[in-house]
Amino acid sequence: MCQIPVFCWISATVLEDMLTTDQRGELPTTLTDLYSHFLMVQTKRKKQKYEGHQRAEELTEADKEVLLKLGQLAFEHLEKGNIMFYPEDLERCGLDVSE
Repeated sequence: MCQIPVFCWISATVLEDMLTTDQRGELPTTLTDLYSHFLMVQTKRKKQKYEGHQRAEELTEADKEVLLKLGQLAFEHLEKGNIMFYPEDLERCGLDVSE
Protein backbone atom coordinates (compact mmCIF):
# COMPACT_ATOMS: atom_id res chain seq x y z
CA MET A 1 0.00 0.00 0.00
CA CYS A 2 2.97 2.30 0.43
CA GLN A 3 3.09 2.64 -3.35
CA ILE A 4 -0.18 4.55 -3.22
CA PRO A 5 0.66 8.23 -2.60
CA VAL A 6 -2.62 9.14 -0.89
CA PHE A 7 -2.22 6.23 1.55
CA CYS A 8 1.29 7.42 2.41
CA TRP A 9 -0.04 10.94 2.96
CA ILE A 10 -2.88 9.71 5.20
CA SER A 11 -0.45 7.57 7.21
CA ALA A 12 2.01 10.45 7.60
CA THR A 13 -0.76 12.87 8.59
CA VAL A 14 -2.06 10.53 11.29
CA LEU A 15 1.39 9.73 12.65
CA GLU A 16 2.37 13.41 12.67
CA ASP A 17 -0.76 14.28 14.63
CA MET A 18 -0.27 11.47 17.11
CA LEU A 19 3.40 12.23 17.70
CA THR A 20 3.10 16.03 17.96
CA THR A 21 -0.03 16.39 20.09
CA ASP A 22 -1.13 15.21 23.50
CA GLN A 23 -2.77 12.18 21.87
CA ARG A 24 0.25 9.92 22.17
CA GLY A 25 -1.91 6.87 22.68
CA GLU A 26 -1.66 3.57 20.94
CA LEU A 27 -0.76 3.76 17.26
CA PRO A 28 -3.40 2.56 14.78
CA THR A 29 -3.13 -1.17 14.11
CA THR A 30 -5.89 -1.54 11.52
CA LEU A 31 -6.93 0.44 8.47
CA THR A 32 -10.18 1.27 10.24
CA ASP A 33 -8.21 2.78 13.13
CA LEU A 34 -6.03 4.71 10.70
CA TYR A 35 -8.93 6.11 8.68
CA SER A 36 -10.95 6.92 11.81
CA HIS A 37 -8.05 8.88 13.24
CA PHE A 38 -7.59 10.61 9.88
CA LEU A 39 -11.23 11.76 9.97
CA MET A 40 -10.62 13.17 13.44
CA VAL A 41 -7.50 15.03 12.22
CA GLN A 42 -9.42 16.48 9.28
CA THR A 43 -12.28 17.52 11.57
CA LYS A 44 -9.82 19.36 13.84
CA ARG A 45 -8.24 21.07 10.82
CA LYS A 46 -11.66 22.18 9.60
CA LYS A 47 -12.42 23.73 12.99
CA GLN A 48 -9.07 25.51 13.11
CA LYS A 49 -9.35 26.83 9.57
CA TYR A 50 -13.02 27.79 9.33
CA GLU A 51 -14.12 28.31 12.91
CA GLY A 52 -10.93 29.76 14.37
CA HIS A 53 -10.54 27.19 17.16
CA GLN A 54 -6.90 26.78 18.15
CA ARG A 55 -7.50 23.66 20.26
CA ALA A 56 -10.30 21.82 18.53
CA GLU A 57 -10.08 18.56 20.47
CA GLU A 58 -13.74 18.01 21.28
CA LEU A 59 -16.26 16.91 18.68
CA THR A 60 -19.46 18.89 18.49
CA GLU A 61 -22.80 17.13 18.15
CA ALA A 62 -22.88 18.20 14.49
CA ASP A 63 -19.45 16.62 13.92
CA LYS A 64 -20.58 13.39 15.56
CA GLU A 65 -23.73 13.34 13.46
CA VAL A 66 -21.79 13.75 10.20
CA LEU A 67 -19.27 11.06 11.18
CA LEU A 68 -22.06 8.63 12.08
CA LYS A 69 -23.80 9.29 8.76
CA LEU A 70 -20.52 8.72 6.89
CA GLY A 71 -20.09 5.48 8.81
CA GLN A 72 -23.61 4.42 7.87
CA LEU A 73 -22.91 5.20 4.22
CA ALA A 74 -19.64 3.26 4.27
CA PHE A 75 -21.24 0.26 5.98
CA GLU A 76 -24.17 0.10 3.55
CA HIS A 77 -21.87 0.25 0.54
CA LEU A 78 -19.54 -2.33 2.05
CA GLU A 79 -22.48 -4.70 2.49
CA LYS A 80 -23.49 -4.17 -1.15
CA GLY A 81 -19.92 -4.62 -2.39
CA ASN A 82 -19.78 -1.10 -3.84
CA ILE A 83 -16.43 0.62 -3.92
CA MET A 84 -17.75 4.04 -4.97
CA PHE A 85 -20.61 6.26 -3.96
CA TYR A 86 -22.19 9.30 -5.54
CA PRO A 87 -23.80 12.57 -4.40
CA GLU A 88 -27.22 10.88 -4.43
CA ASP A 89 -25.93 8.31 -1.93
CA LEU A 90 -24.76 11.10 0.38
CA GLU A 91 -28.17 12.76 0.17
CA ARG A 92 -29.89 9.43 0.91
CA CYS A 93 -27.91 9.23 4.17
CA GLY A 94 -28.88 12.78 5.09
CA LEU A 95 -25.57 14.41 4.17
CA ASP A 96 -25.57 17.76 2.40
CA VAL A 97 -23.09 17.69 -0.47
CA SER A 98 -22.68 21.46 -0.42
CA GLU A 99 -21.28 21.51 3.15
